[in-house]
Amino acid sequence: AVAAFIAFGLTYEPPEKTETLPQTDTVEVPEETGSEPLPEISEQPEAPLPTEVSIEKPQEELPEPLPVKPEPEIVQPVEEPPEEREITIFDIPVEEHPVMNGTKTTRLGTWASIDMEKMQFEATPDRQLFEYLSKITGDKEKTYHWFNMFYGDGTGIYAISPDDYEYGTIDPAQGGAAATEDSVFFAWENGGYQQKGKEVDKEAINAALLGGIPEKYQDKWLYAYCEATGSADNAVSVSIQMNLGNNDIETAKKLACEYYEMAEMAVESKSGNLEAYSISIVNDGTPVGLFSTQDGKNYVMIANGKRTEFTAQ
Repeated sequence: AVAAFIAFGLTYEPPEKTETLPQTDTVEVPEETGSEPLPEISEQPEAPLPTEVSIEKPQEELPEPLPVKPEPEIVQPVEEPPEEREITIFDIPVEEHPVMNGTKTTRLGTWASIDMEKMQFEATPDRQLFEYLSKITGDKEKTYHWFNMFYGDGTGIYAISPDDYEYGTIDPAQGGAAATEDSVFFAWENGGYQQKGKEVDKEAINAALLGGIPEKYQDKWLYAYCEATGSADNAVSVSIQMNLGNNDIETAKKLACEYYEMAEMAVESKSGNLEAYSISIVNDGTPVGLFSTQDGKNYVMIANGKRTEFTAQ
């Protein structure tokens, strides 16, 4: 047959080999108009998937969680209003006044005072009063001659040290010790102020002091003043000021001793006990010396800014 094709000048093309596939179920796909038919798709059996093999590991025991420490509770402080501080005797302003000589021509020093209600004074503890008087009378810069408290009703106290004070009627314009017989004296004993016995008649002693001035010194006398000390019943101190008229310190020392004897006699004549004595001697207002003694023998003298001691001859 091939040779015949060649004899007639024809080319022989062998037919295409077709492989016959095994018959399988076919899915008919509807033909679409105007399109080529789809080839038949044969279903291939799916290859089995590899089976996953899981190896279970023993579970590790986890440690128990630590207890959680609670956060400390922050408590905001409650702001309380500031407490009102109690007003004490130390808060009262101090007033200063001049101490003048007998003719009111020369200032000799300063005395101090405060004004307060009597109820506040009575409510002041003794220890606080003692500390206050220690501060006032012990001030080395101020060196007050004396200190008064005035209660607004004509009464008050008089003090020259924290060891004692006198209560009675006092003129705020003049200050000084109580001048009436109703005055009461208090002394510091056993941690508190104790009332002492009735005092001597200071006015009578003052009159005796003036009456005992020697005639030759009448024109030199400036003032004399008696006050109770309170350390014992009828105990008093005497303060004197006189004008010497010159700056002779030896004459001043002699007069200081002589005046002590006169003051002692005046006090004893009125049943008093002279416990302390001081005399300020000036020269027409200029200080010459300040002399003080407790026994009339051993004196302390302050002159020209110096402190010295001497014994009476």
